[in-house]
Order: sequence, then structure tokens, then C-alpha cells
Amino acid sequence: METLEFGFEYIKMKENERVDDFAAKIGGLVSNVASLGLIWEEKKLVRKILGFAPPKCIPLVTSIKQFADLKTIPFQEAIGSTSDNRGKGKADNSGVSSKGKNQQQD
Repeated sequence: METLEFGFEYIKMKENERVDDFAAKIGGLVSNVASLGLIWEEKKLVRKILGFAPPKCIPLVTSIKQFADLKTIPFQEAIGSTSDNRGKGKADNSGVSSKGKNQQQD
């Protein structure tokens, strides 16, 4: 158990690592701890994902910290908030998201 706690405390997101990949590492530690009968609080996981994000994610993290209740936001929602804007649905010159383009065509 102490090894897992140590691993959680010292795990950091690499500069070129995707939020989803970092979250998967955290999820693996959570699963291992759960198999021992212990549960980590959501707020601990949220603090980890937001606290160790690389500089490229700072604007997103700042927004989440400003507009979300960090004591109650679910871990999965924090991951979604930070990863939704990292390369998905980029806007083209028309200002229409490439994600929603097909829905807006007549």
C-alpha cells in the first residue's frame, strides 16, 4: 500500500503526455488501491490531475479551478474538461468546429 501511495504522490504528467494517458496511469493506481480494499477520494484525484498538468494545459486548469467546485467535481469530469479542448474539434476559418460540421450542413 505504501508503494502505491508513494507512486501516486510522485507521479507527474510529462510535457508531451496526453491528459487521457496521464489519467489512465492514475486510474491504474486507483484500481490497485481498490483491490486492497481502500478508496481514494475524488478530490485527491482531481487535485492530482490539475496540479501536475504541463504548462500547455495551464489555461484550462485555471478555468476549471475558477469555475468548478474542486471539492465536488468528479475525477472523470475534470479529465473531460482538460482533454476536450486538446486537439478535438478544432475550429476552421469559418469558426465552425470540425466536430459539428456535418450536423450544420443542409
